[in-house]
Amino acid sequence: MYVSAVDAGKLIGRSTRTIHRWIEQGKLQARHHGSNQLLILLADVEALATDEPEVVTPLSLLHAQAETAAELRARIDELLISTRQLSQQVTTQQTRIEHLEIVTRHEYEAHSILQKLLSVRPSALDSIDATTLREQRAEVGRLTRQLSVLEKRGLPLGSQTLSTFCKWHSGEHATVHPSTMKGILEAASRVSEMIAIYERPTASTYTHEWWVTPEQQHNMILFWQSHGKPFEPCPECPHTDIRVVEVTQESSVPA
Repeated sequence: MYVSAVDAGKLIGRSTRTIHRWIEQGKLQARHHGSNQLLILLADVEALATDEPEVVTPLSLLHAQAETAAELRARIDELLISTRQLSQQVTTQQTRIEHLEIVTRHEYEAHSILQKLLSVRPSALDSIDATTLREQRAEVGRLTRQLSVLEKRGLPLGSQTLSTFCKWHSGEHATVHPSTMKGILEAASRVSEMIAIYERPTASTYTHEWWVTPEQQHNMILFWQSHGKPFEPCPECPHTDIRVVEVTQESSVPA
């Protein structure tokens, strides 16, 4: 296959003058076609382009640097989002750990007193302060009950179950059902991005709970609207500090 000098230059990013100079220097073989046209074998053009060093211009360098800068900015934005999410998770986990440490300490103290009760003779039981034992056990139970639904699941404040989110934001008649949203999310392969799934290890039914964290709620709203679903803000919007309601079987979304 033959190409003209103009086309050869376009193919390898060189000027027509450069192609003519290579022909004059004997680097390229050409034959005349008609009175004013030179034809060059395409294979010769490609071979010479491979042997010649790549031409780097200030404009090409500028374009390359602009592309690199855009990629770096996008990566920085992703890292900033991940950093904020991790910071929130660390804060939540630290609070939960502090609660659990208190519970563990009181449980240990209560257990030690109980062991003493079991090891002494019945006649010595009067020497043990039973009131202290009851108070320690009661404190353990109280601290355990103080852990909120979200703390027990390691979720940030403001998280809602998908069922509650749909109920609060789809109008007076709750026209968007969580099962519908679940199907749409699964079909779009967006579950891991939009939903925090909590696995209930001891449950025989409703073994998975679908939660929407504050970080996910904005994207959930946009996703919701992009699929033509009616969205109505509730009085609690935005959900960064809402009252947490105990999860029931009706509010859990089964896997």
